[in-house]
Amino acid sequence: MTDQIKTERLLLRRFREDDIVAISATLQDRGIARMIPTMPWPYQESDAREFVTKTAPALRATYAAELDGALVGAVGINGQLGYWFMRSAWGRGFATEASQALLKIRFEKDQSPMRSGHRLENKRSRRVLTKLGFRDTVQRQAFCHAEAANVAMQDMELTFADWEAQP
Repeated sequence: MTDQIKTERLLLRRFREDDIVAISATLQDRGIARMIPTMPWPYQESDAREFVTKTAPALRATYAAELDGALVGAVGINGQLGYWFMRSAWGRGFATEASQALLKIRFEKDQSPMRSGHRLENKRSRRVLTKLGFRDTVQRQAFCHAEAANVAMQDMELTFADWEAQP
């Protein structure tokens, strides 16, 4: 994928070292962390530094979401679609907007089904995924580091036909 993608309101760009503090502060919010079961917990600035300097550069389709020059979240397609956004960005359609941009590019190159999912109790994420055309596949358990327990997850899938059928 490209280094930058411009959406109607967002700039999707590669992560930079000056994002580390904002990433760390956002992902130290347990309310956000508990919705991302695989994320380390507690989330430290060293985790954000590792992500920005090593993990994200190795993932070609992972982007910082920027609004008016400020980091508001992240979105990526690396085996499956995933995203997180700062609380101040919730309810503004950014996750849907950023995901649509990545899915458009992805389906132009590869029309195989795309996977994603959400924590069963995460109604906001479910709303984003269903707006994008994702459909439920299976429910499963996953270990959540922020809760040190297994949690219920809903796996979902988006076919190319369902993507094309979106208005």
